[in-house]
Amino acid sequence: MLKGKFAALDELLSMRRPNSLMFLSAEGLSGHLDRGEARSDWLSSVQERLSSFDVEIFLMTREKNQWLRSYYQQTVRNPPNSEMGYATGETLQSFSCRPRIQALLDFETLSERCRLAFGANRVHVSSLETDWAEQLCALLGVPDMAPSLRNMPRQNQGLSIAATELLRQANSMGLDQNRDELIELLEKPTKSVASPISENVLEVIDGLTATTAEEGEL
Repeated sequence: MLKGKFAALDELLSMRRPNSLMFLSAEGLSGHLDRGEARSDWLSSVQERLSSFDVEIFLMTREKNQWLRSYYQQTVRNPPNSEMGYATGETLQSFSCRPRIQALLDFETLSERCRLAFGANRVHVSSLETDWAEQLCALLGVPDMAPSLRNMPRQNQGLSIAATELLRQANSMGLDQNRDELIELLEKPTKSVASPISENVLEVIDGLTATTAEEGEL
């Protein structure tokens, strides 16, 4: 949708039946509210498509420090993307001061921004640390599904704090080629590698600065 492609959304909305409930889930719906004027077109297009619906938003939050560490790790780890700031060499402290990150951490304001952006009548705010599964399933009319939803196995395991810090340093040194190789080493440091480590990865490793866990958090 951010690139003006609405075919998938249009197809879903065309499947609407009278008096039925439709649930759309996408992390980016809250994450891309403040991407500048270039994003206003997609928001307007979404609003237009949802105008005939009674829209309610379910906003799930997370303990702020945990969310910040998780999102920072993704931003360090993701492939280079200048628009999104991925493959960053910023420290966590610097990253946390970005206006966009501060806005995403302001849950009360974020709730209202989401309501206005998507023309919602109501916003339900829950927390990953509490009864989010029960609240969501109750809203969807399937309360019995809450236990299985809550107990679903975790799909994506992030890098450790120390590994994230080492990759951050590699990003700041401009590592691009063989970056995936370094990430694999950081993901599974005790696993033997099937082939020799590339020279440019070895050069980057030689230039890394050892840090304590506390230093890595900064």
